[in-house]
Amino acid sequence: MRTHWLAPVKVLTLCSLAVAPAVGLAVAPAAAASATTAAAAPAPLGGELASVDAVSATDVWAVGGIVTAPSFAGVVVHWNGKTWRQLQSPAGLSSLSGVAAVSSTDAWAVGTNDSGATFIARWNGKSWTETAVQDGVTGIAAVSAGDAWAVGAGASGTTLIVHWNGKSWTKTASPTLPGGAYLAGVAAVSATDAWAVGTNPTRSKPLIVHWNGKTWTRVPAPDPRDGAYLADVAATSATNGWAVGATAAGNTFILHWNGKTWTQAASPTPAVGAALSGVTAVSPGTAWAAGTTYSGKTLILMWNGKAWTRVPSPSPGGYPGTFVTGVSAASARAAWVVGGYNYQSDPLILVWNGTKWTQQ
Repeated sequence: MRTHWLAPVKVLTLCSLAVAPAVGLAVAPAAAASATTAAAAPAPLGGELASVDAVSATDVWAVGGIVTAPSFAGVVVHWNGKTWRQLQSPAGLSSLSGVAAVSSTDAWAVGTNDSGATFIARWNGKSWTETAVQDGVTGIAAVSAGDAWAVGAGASGTTLIVHWNGKSWTKTASPTLPGGAYLAGVAAVSATDAWAVGTNPTRSKPLIVHWNGKTWTRVPAPDPRDGAYLADVAATSATNGWAVGATAAGNTFILHWNGKTWTQAASPTPAVGAALSGVTAVSPGTAWAAGTTYSGKTLILMWNGKAWTRVPSPSPGGYPGTFVTGVSAASARAAWVVGGYNYQSDPLILVWNGTKWTQQ
């Protein structure tokens, strides 16, 4: 899933979420390499949601972060088909940037503590267990309980990929670009088919790498003359994948994989400019891309098998507007977009019911 670094935000009531009874949450530093967090629920808080993953119409996960003066804390919310419930977040993690779920009792979250150390936490239906990994990991995708990937940027400015084999997280060799690069999004179709996307930030050059079950290799990607970056990737099969981002000129940027090559697809861009931060696909004929216009409005695009078109979507925030961070679909009639508004102090959750997007 695509990730978004959380800006400092003030605490406001998370009024749109149904919250389990509080039991006296105390956020402590995640000092140990591995720890287990009880499944209690904190008091309702505001903040920004950075990532979302929909397993089904009744099993959706979203994570982010908030300010709990004098420090920060991660936020985890879950949709059970009727209401959003705020869960206890992994202990000591001050922000969460990515989430991937296999089921309601098996989910992963990526985050950092106040010192900037990176942890990947796993939910077993009752509690979180945190494990320290290489700093710089921000995005995550899971194939199964024993197969997951996380990506980001290494300390030396190179790409970073770590793999879960059912027992431990280990660093995997990954291609990079001259001058350095980072990976922002990852998607896995199977144990032998996964994608990760990113950018060379100094040259605005998109990067796409593929896992074939043995190694990660770089795959050629369209490179606009004015430069571009990729923020997220999604795939439904070996012959259908999407990657999204923006060009340096402020246009939306969408690429499609047909099993042989990545090609750029025509995509709407508002006159004020926009950037896409997330993409999700459920079939060759149904996909969503979501982002933010440069005037602070939500931007949601739908793929109908022939073309990308803009779909009306709520933008609840006043100045400086609304910020979209991710999108995930369980089916053609059930999809979610997350982000923040009101200076990123209120969490944004939009839902698609097959007819229109509404705020939850």
